[in-house]
Amino acid sequence: MLDDIEGSGFSTTTDSLKVLSDVLDLIRTELTFEHQADATLSQANPTQNNWYTVLAATANVRVIGITVRVATTGETLQCEIVVDGVTLGIVDLAAVADTDYWVVLYTASTGLFTYMIAVTDDRLNRPFLIEGRNVRVRVRKTTANGTGTLASCVSYATR
Repeated sequence: MLDDIEGSGFSTTTDSLKVLSDVLDLIRTELTFEHQADATLSQANPTQNNWYTVLAATANVRVIGITVRVATTGETLQCEIVVDGVTLGIVDLAAVADTDYWVVLYTASTGLFTYMIAVTDDRLNRPFLIEGRNVRVRVRKTTANGTGTLASCVSYATR
């Protein structure tokens, strides 16, 4: 941008256009999400109905994807996503051992959108991003069919 005004008499280091350029760069930086290392959980011997935090309450978050798995067949999994104090609905899923499941957007029979855990890889069908000023992700199993490890991963970015 400053190169376009070369020869106009403005100094690119001291005049108001330089200050304006710096302000615009700062605004762009503040609005840009920076990818973070994935938040992960690997909970051996998980307790039935106990929530395990994968992503602690974090400010200015864009959740890119969430996976969950358990090492025991027949366990029912749940994922709780809280965005700015609102808990998004998650449908239970009876899981097969050591199978990755993704949280995906789902159209309920009421015609409303909700979230659910599904076998479908969300990288193949990404209809949403979850964003909020304050986001937390927890997972649990609601059955007690075994002691296999409960694992989860949240891919996310922050501002």
